[in-house]
Amino acid sequence: MTYETWGVWCTVWGGVTGHREGWMKSNGEIRTFDTKEQAEAAAARMSVRSPYATASYSYTAMRLT
Repeated sequence: MTYETWGVWCTVWGGVTGHREGWMKSNGEIRTFDTKEQAEAAAARMSVRSPYATASYSYTAMRLT
């Protein structure tokens, strides 16, 4: 059995800071998940859009290893 680690790839565009991408982090470390389902659930929670947001966001569960 191969062990897989999952993360959430974040993309932000628009607003005052322009376009940027990177892995979701917590305390400066890449946030990892044991299953794809856990990563997808975290991405879904982050995808809730504020009506006051001036930028667009995209969160995608992706395999790290």
